[in-house]
Amino acid sequence: MVNLKRLKRRVAFCLFAFFLLFPIEAVASRLDWLILPAFDRAERFSGGYAAVEVSGLWGYIDARGNWLKSPVLKVAGPFREGLAFVQTESGWGFIDGSGEFAISPYYEAASSFSEGLAPVRIDGKWGYIDRQGSLVIPAAFDRAGEFSQGRAAVAMSGGHGFLDRNGDWIVPPRHGRAWPFVEERAALHDGDRIGFVDLEGEWVIPPGFDSNSQGSVFSSGLASVAHLGRWGFIDRDGHWVVEPVYDAAQSFSEGRAAVRRGQRWGFISTSGQLEIAAVFEDAMSFSYGIASVKYAGRWGYVDGRGAWVSDPIYIEAWPFSEGLAAARDSNGRWGYLGWKVSPLFDAAFDYAGPFLDGLAVVGIQGRKYFMNEQGRLAFAASFDEAKGFSEGLAAVSYGGKWGYIDKAGELRIPFSFDAAWPFSEGLAAVRVGNRVGYIDSQGNIVIRPAFGVPAGGAEPGPFSEGLAAVLSNNRTGFIDSRGRVVIRAAFAPWTADAPRFNSGRAFVGTRNGPRYIGRNGRVLQAGSDSRELSPPTFALIMPFRSESGGWGYADYAGRIVIPPIFDAAFPFQENRAVVMRNDLWWYIAKP
Repeated sequence: MVNLKRLKRRVAFCLFAFFLLFPIEAVASRLDWLILPAFDRAERFSGGYAAVEVSGLWGYIDARGNWLKSPVLKVAGPFREGLAFVQTESGWGFIDGSGEFAISPYYEAASSFSEGLAPVRIDGKWGYIDRQGSLVIPAAFDRAGEFSQGRAAVAMSGGHGFLDRNGDWIVPPRHGRAWPFVEERAALHDGDRIGFVDLEGEWVIPPGFDSNSQGSVFSSGLASVAHLGRWGFIDRDGHWVVEPVYDAAQSFSEGRAAVRRGQRWGFISTSGQLEIAAVFEDAMSFSYGIASVKYAGRWGYVDGRGAWVSDPIYIEAWPFSEGLAAARDSNGRWGYLGWKVSPLFDAAFDYAGPFLDGLAVVGIQGRKYFMNEQGRLAFAASFDEAKGFSEGLAAVSYGGKWGYIDKAGELRIPFSFDAAWPFSEGLAAVRVGNRVGYIDSQGNIVIRPAFGVPAGGAEPGPFSEGLAAVLSNNRTGFIDSRGRVVIRAAFAPWTADAPRFNSGRAFVGTRNGPRYIGRNGRVLQAGSDSRELSPPTFALIMPFRSESGGWGYADYAGRIVIPPIFDAAFPFQENRAVVMRNDLWWYIAKP
């Protein structure tokens, strides 16, 4: 048996002193530069990339600031439906997420794809192409807008109207202006007044509002319109919900709309209540719970209460998109702001594991240590390898063998196994030779090593609801806590997380693909038990990988909470998550 006191003396004193003396607290959420100001101009993120200008030419970066396309373009549009319009010396075309041309730069002008079609200009007239570059609506229009709800606003012979996707007229081109369809309504000029039509092109709100140059579209069931020079909001039937008392008004976003009285902007709710006082020189829409506003000549960000999230220090600042906001610093350079993603601890690690039972495994100079929630070493011992704590014990290795320690760092189960895994329901999987068995918390072998070792570094099955997945003849079955086969080995072997029972069902591989099985081993049929077939419950914020390869976090609705700025990101456990960037590992707090 290895003398644990001798192990403890292996710890370098400087490392121990660092963690002992410098516990680190979480940093309050504020905005910070996630991509440093380095550009002459910067557009919003869309489809995982943003167009930026350097020395008069445009390129694209991803959320980590890496170039997708170096700045060689004359014009660079946003990515929509996986493609972005660009202009080169040869003309206008479309690039894809690899930065290469998907549609050659052949056109005189182009705009973004929407609903599978994009406007392009050929011989002075606009038409529409599909994603293969085929002209599906002939180039016959003076102007052409993007499709929305199956309709697009176009201009022809001096008048505006709407087309459907077949190129047929929904509204003939005889109106002064036309705005996009949103929430099944579109604004149209009729003479010197504005009204709204439905998807069939019929008037549902008669023209009775002031003509103006600002787009009137519905959002949250309301649209901003002017009457006798004053602005308010109507519902989809044309009734006033917010009386026209303002000098200007923007569309609603996230339940708030910017309105102006005199020379100052504030924000109202959908009921018309003033929620943020009109004290700003200018304002933009809410996005991600905050809005950019101008105060004392500079731009900053406020939350829904009107409290500053970031002081007004920017020359320009745009709303958030995909977790990042383009802003211009005091030196005139553009970069991207995001919620400050600061390490919880001052140190970065060679390796970092999740917090389990209040402790986490970290790697420093090739050794594994245990760190507590204050950023201190929990005890001095270091190990060759280590796994997280579970049920008060952690598997650790030294000299090629594995054993278990307690939270004080004391050896409780000797180094006698070839591999070992965390405890679950009082039992832990261990490997002896090339077979897997299970021990109890005293180190006694309860289920003899008789099962196969999962391939590809996957872990043996932990016990859950009294059963554990095991491999026999390279097939998956389940045993109970006494080692008796409860479900015979008839399913595909696992290569990632081992299948486990949850609410009476487990997800396994069958000849017909992945399926849920019950505790009797039978495949559950759709509709037989909706509770058993319901998907597992996931945390509301989960890691995701962007098309550019970066990792970030999104909520249950798919909204990006932390942009994909990491090289790796793992789920939050105990309100902390492990992330990796530039080969260094660190911890962040749950937003």
